Formats: sequence, structure tokens, C-alpha cells
Amino acid sequence: MKVLIVSDTHRQNENFMQVMDREEPIDLLIHCGDIEGSEYLISRRAGCPVHMVAGNNDFFSDLPREKEFQIGKYKVLLVHGNTYGVSMGSQELKREARDRGVDIVMYGHTHKPVVDQDRDIIAVNPGSLTYPRQEGRNPSYIVMTITDGIKQDVSFEIRYYILTEPAAHASIRTEQLRQICFYLWCLWYAICTTEMMKKVTITNEKMR
Repeated sequence: MKVLIVSDTHRQNENFMQVMDREEPIDLLIHCGDIEGSEYLISRRAGCPVHMVAGNNDFFSDLPREKEFQIGKYKVLLVHGNTYGVSMGSQELKREARDRGVDIVMYGHTHKPVVDQDRDIIAVNPGSLTYPRQEGRNPSYIVMTITDGIKQDVSFEIRYYILTEPAAHASIRTEQLRQICFYLWCLWYAICTTEMMKKVTITNEKMR
């Protein structure tokens, strides 16, 4: 069984389409969130069963924030990861997965690929196909393979979609622009909240 695991495509689906051309046929597609409205397009292109969850940028999505399901004999927990502090490490997420009796936990959000295999649990993060943040800045994904038969051994391989140099620079610039926009939005929100609190205080003082 061949499973393609991706994350953080952020509505920029060109690399995903190229990866599908490279890896198909697949038996299952898993997306760890931050799809930003491309659920139907990605599901249709996959041509197989799909599991998806909403990420922190999927504001109006009907997708669940978490999902549990079976792949063969393995119980899987699928999350985006932001609510478990994965930017600081996967310890909290792995504790939650252990409490739920999960064999494999899959997450995204960090834009950095990871296969973290403990004795009793496996945590995997495919990184981002659009805005990678690990050294080298190459878009990444994971191919999960489960052998046939009773034993059903599982393996995970991080693979990279290698960008040409101009495309890589463009990807870095776009990610930097996204971060700047996010910081500006936070600043605007803080200013608006402060001004609102001032008006509330003034109104309360006038009513006394």
C-alpha cells in the first residue's frame, strides 16, 4: 500500500500536481492542513480515498481539526499541529497520541519534514510543498509504504520536489512576504483592540 502525505500547500497547488504526476498511482492521500480552499481540487486529482484536516489558515473550512482512522493495522491521528505547540517540538502531540492509543501521528504547520520514530509511536511531518522552511528550502512530502500480508511493516521516506534556482528564490520571497503581511495584520489588530478599549474606558467614565 502506497500513501502520499502532504501538508501546507496554501492554495498554491502546482507542486502538488507535479508530485502526483511523479508518484501516482497511490492508494491513499493524506493532507495535514492549510489547504486554503483547494479541498475539492486536491481530492479530485488524487483519484483515491483522501483524509484531510483544517489548518490554522483554513478559516472557513468545514474540515475537522483532528481525525482518527485506520491504515491497515495502524491507528492514525491526523492534526495540523498548531494547537499542540509543534513549532516548539512534537512532545505534547506525542503525549496526546499515546493517551489515545495511536500508533502513528501525522501533522504539519512547521513546514519542516520530520520522521520521528519512538519505540511505541511514530510522528511524521511531510513539511510544505509550497513554502518550505528547512535548510535547502526544497518542497517536501512523505511516501508511506505498508507491506502486504499479515505483518504489514510500515516505512516512511521523505522526498523532495527540487525547484530550479529562480523558482526557489521566488518561493523564499513569497514566504517572506506572507510573514510580513502576518506581522502587519497582528500590529493592525493590536492597534484596533487598544483603540477599542480606550473608547470603552471613556464611555464607562462618562456613565459614572
